[in-house]
Amino acid sequence: RPRETTEGLAQISRLFEWAMRSEITNTNPMPVTPCGRRQNIVMTALNHSSIQSTFRGLCEFDVRDTTDVEDEDAYATLYKAASFVIAPAKQAGVIPKVTLPVRQHFLRYDASSIANADDERFEYFTQSLFPARIQSLIDREVRTILFVPSYFDFVRLRNHYFNEHRELTAFLSEYSTEKQQRQVLGQFTDMERPFLIMTGRFYFFKRYFVRLAEQLVFYSPPIHPSYYSILISKLNAESPNTSVILIYGKYDTHELVRIAGTERAKQLLERAANSFAFVTNGTSV
Repeated sequence: RPRETTEGLAQISRLFEWAMRSEITNTNPMPVTPCGRRQNIVMTALNHSSIQSTFRGLCEFDVRDTTDVEDEDAYATLYKAASFVIAPAKQAGVIPKVTLPVRQHFLRYDASSIANADDERFEYFTQSLFPARIQSLIDREVRTILFVPSYFDFVRLRNHYFNEHRELTAFLSEYSTEKQQRQVLGQFTDMERPFLIMTGRFYFFKRYFVRLAEQLVFYSPPIHPSYYSILISKLNAESPNTSVILIYGKYDTHELVRIAGTERAKQLLERAANSFAFVTNGTSV
């Protein structure tokens, strides 16, 4: 409830009368009247589980007192409308847009619950995937980039590999200074540190990719599907070691559909196998 009319605090002409009377409380966030309905609309080109969780958890509320509502069906429709999401029924994905003829490996890890998904992804990468398929290439000086969409995952990986493989690993994030960027890019190009861990937001803000990279590993599916096809197209096509690895779990459905397409994502999530491979030539998969 505004107590002052200072500039910028509130536009009095847009305030409802019930808001001025302090009728909004934690237990009754909005009075059940035709003029007292709040509508929360989230508009985004890219759906994400965190957006849906926030929308459904914070934007919905349950009013127990329905004595003032004559039509119970209308009440149910009104207060559950926030659950509707408008999205394309089917998506083709961006895999066919990859112009580089490179083998793309989709590897699924088993996530027991959404609460443990981040820990299990980290354990899968550091204890299974990295020693089995990535470390040998790094030891042979194959330039490898680990693309990490989440900054929180990046911090965890940075701390781990700084302690375990400090001599071979470089790091880039959106908080890296220009001096640090030049130093890291030079070390990566000159093979001083052939393993580069990079955040998704670094590419989002800087919009350039490291040259001469041969292997690209997506720690999780990127939120922006265009990143997948764009970054792969910038790999070194002349190297025989060029390959792509994408790690995903059952809670990465939204991102996976945008990348692989609706039909392929369904197979990636439902089939018994945990490893899939695609090869593209710019026109077909």
